[in-house]
Amino acid sequence: MSYTRASWLSLPEAALVYWVMRLRLTRVLLLGVALGVAGATVYFVSNENFMRFRPNFEKTIWHGGNLAAHLQSTYKFQDVSGMERVYRWVAAARMIADKPLTGSGPSTFNPTYKRYTVSSFRTYVSANHEGSTAHNYFLLQLAEQGIPAFALFCLLVGTTLLTAERLYHATRPYPELHRVVLVVSLSFVIILSHLFLNELVENDKVGSIFFVTLAMLIRCGTWLEEAQATEVSAARQLTGQA
Repeated sequence: MSYTRASWLSLPEAALVYWVMRLRLTRVLLLGVALGVAGATVYFVSNENFMRFRPNFEKTIWHGGNLAAHLQSTYKFQDVSGMERVYRWVAAARMIADKPLTGSGPSTFNPTYKRYTVSSFRTYVSANHEGSTAHNYFLLQLAEQGIPAFALFCLLVGTTLLTAERLYHATRPYPELHRVVLVVSLSFVIILSHLFLNELVENDKVGSIFFVTLAMLIRCGTWLEEAQATEVSAARQLTGQA
């Protein structure tokens, strides 16, 4: 069930972004997210407030197939999967502080992060036998490739969302194309929401879909131009015949 929480969260997030696009508020949303992240960063760093969220090692366990206990443990910070993520995030934050511009290098998080961990956040799965990484693609970018790579990725995300909003409204006269834009845009948003809890861009099954959504939005733009050009050509022919 720990693998599905990101999926559960992505559905209301996709619904929210749908209304944001519809109301042309994508710029406001992006600004709000940026300010929220900046504010949260200042809060957690100030006076080491992040230490307030350290888990109780004995109580931080896996709750198996008990859905109610699983959800309850999540918001009580007693779920081993969630708190192991926090353990990695704290390590990633300390890696970022150590090398903010260059990062530790691509694909170096796993062999590097353990010397940046804080033992107070350790869980019984912290040995990390499966070799997983930060469980947050944005933190992974910062930790491995520094602020420049993170800024470029954020620019890609912001540009994509603004393009999706523009195409959503521009394709209204073309219902079939409009539906394609909506599906592709929300698919992008769903994958994007997962990146706060996973690094699925680096997974071939999901990462490929991420880049396909980018390509599809670009193609939708050219389809729109072709449809508009066809309409203009038809209008000129009618005018000439008249």
